[in-house]
Amino acid sequence: MNREDNSSLKVSGRAPLGRNERAFIVLLALLQGLLLYLAEYGHAHAIWPLSELYGQVCWYTLVLTVPTLMMFSLQSLGQGRFWWQSVLLIVAYVALAIWAARNATGAPGLEAHAVLFPFGASLGLGSFVLLPYLQWRMSVEDAGGGWPWRASYPALFDHAWQNTLALAFAGVTVGLGWAVLILWGELFKLIDIRFFHDLFREKPFVYLATGLFFGLGVLIGRTQEKPVRIARQILFALFAGVLPVLSFIALLFIVALPFTGLAPLWRTGHATFILASLLVFQIVFLNAVVQDGQGPSPYPSLVRRMVSAAILVSPLYAVLALYALGLRIGQYGWTPERLWGVLAILGLGVHALGYALAIVRRWRVAFWTGEGAWLPGLARVNVWASLGLVGLIFLFDSPVLDPHRISIQSQLARFEAAPAGEREKALDLAYLRFSAGRQGYEALQALAGMPLVQEESELTSRVRMMLERTERYPSRQGAVLTAEPANLTQAQERIRLAPGAVTPEEDFYAFLVTQASMTPCLAPGSDCLLLSPDVDADGEADMLLCDLSRGHWVRCELSTRENGEWRRVGQAEFAASSRAGGDELREGRLNLEPPSRWWRLRLGADEPVVEINEAPR
Repeated sequence: MNREDNSSLKVSGRAPLGRNERAFIVLLALLQGLLLYLAEYGHAHAIWPLSELYGQVCWYTLVLTVPTLMMFSLQSLGQGRFWWQSVLLIVAYVALAIWAARNATGAPGLEAHAVLFPFGASLGLGSFVLLPYLQWRMSVEDAGGGWPWRASYPALFDHAWQNTLALAFAGVTVGLGWAVLILWGELFKLIDIRFFHDLFREKPFVYLATGLFFGLGVLIGRTQEKPVRIARQILFALFAGVLPVLSFIALLFIVALPFTGLAPLWRTGHATFILASLLVFQIVFLNAVVQDGQGPSPYPSLVRRMVSAAILVSPLYAVLALYALGLRIGQYGWTPERLWGVLAILGLGVHALGYALAIVRRWRVAFWTGEGAWLPGLARVNVWASLGLVGLIFLFDSPVLDPHRISIQSQLARFEAAPAGEREKALDLAYLRFSAGRQGYEALQALAGMPLVQEESELTSRVRMMLERTERYPSRQGAVLTAEPANLTQAQERIRLAPGAVTPEEDFYAFLVTQASMTPCLAPGSDCLLLSPDVDADGEADMLLCDLSRGHWVRCELSTRENGEWRRVGQAEFAASSRAGGDELREGRLNLEPPSRWWRLRLGADEPVVEINEAPR
């Protein structure tokens, strides 16, 4: 493990940062904090372009990424390569931000976060993986012709771990800085001097102070090599100790799998996440132990062989994860989450397969003796896998491999291939309307005019109602306050009958118009269903009006006729725990359970109700 001290910190080619470069990093962090404050101020005061989502997305994308990458990659202010690189980053990120902003706008009620959150998260990950290559270009005079695949792997390894720890130092610095400021303000508040207490809570100060602390943390992480080296040694020692345990678990699971079969694995519903998590830990720990791949194994012979065997079987975890995800894709088609999941698993699988092949090649040379490099092919695998990951992330964030476009096309293809009567189940109308961005809304508009949709009156009605809605989960209180009073004809048009339900008489619709609690079901674009179960078992149908616009949470109002007049008698709220549960309700399948034999007990008005459970016989 000590070989890291003598090599990895020397191969990066970093020269000590000058005074001007250090000052520039801190000033850049301050500017970043100021620009973030201006973004909030401009949005709050409707100042163009920050008053528009387009402007906000472009602004935040540039402010959060480019200055951060500049702070980490700066080596000398006199390097023309540094400034050209920064300009190219600005152009690339603006282009990606414009596409994301366009997709998140263009229709009322679109859930912008459904488009922008994966965009921001993936862009952050891609930038972090790309950063060591940017730093390598700045720190080495002869950058291999500038091609990233020619980069020195020990230098990339050094930069990647230094960046990780520098970000950790920056987070700790921000936390400690604010702890001191809060203590400062509270201390003087004790003697009735509130100036500092109030100043530290002013938004301009908050943004500038946070930027300053972040810049100082980055500067510490970049300049204090000894503490960084010590922290890295401690971290690598921990990983080296945990890796054999993780390898034993991985092997034990593979050995147990033939005896249990795959069925228990699929029943969990989150097998893909667990399998991928094991691969993530295995890859991170292995890289920390192997480092540049040229050194011998740090483990005794038996432990080394166990870890090597776990590396050999690691591609099986990627295959199982892909298979589990493939089952869901086969059942329900592509979604953005599944596309990102496939990308993640493919990235992990490439690493696992490359490491396994490196073990096989070494096996033929000196597997039993342990002589020579342990994993000499690791460097090449990591370089090509990381470059491929960055390229795919940026393609996913662009029109080329846009996950929403692919998901929409998948749904439409499944819809067209489904038999009559089953087509509606192939569509997630709420996703198309609200979560798929502009493309989903346009696809839903096109769907409304398709002959296959117009052949089914129920589906036509649902598509029309979804286009009319302006919220995915409308607030009942908001609907009551803002909805225009509905007339009798509108009530009959907007409330759908469940299959098998008794058509109510006209006086029932007249009764609904007078009920404020029913207003959401009478609003344009509502998604309500009327069932007619005999809830009180008196031989006459009662009316159960269910609001399905809340997704898996359903709220129903029960009305019954007494003495010739309709009366609201109660309500029920329940969770349709899956899409199948919602489909059962839409098909009119509702089970009535008989009341319990015993009345419930309550000791006082404020005490909870107690059920009497029958004793076993």
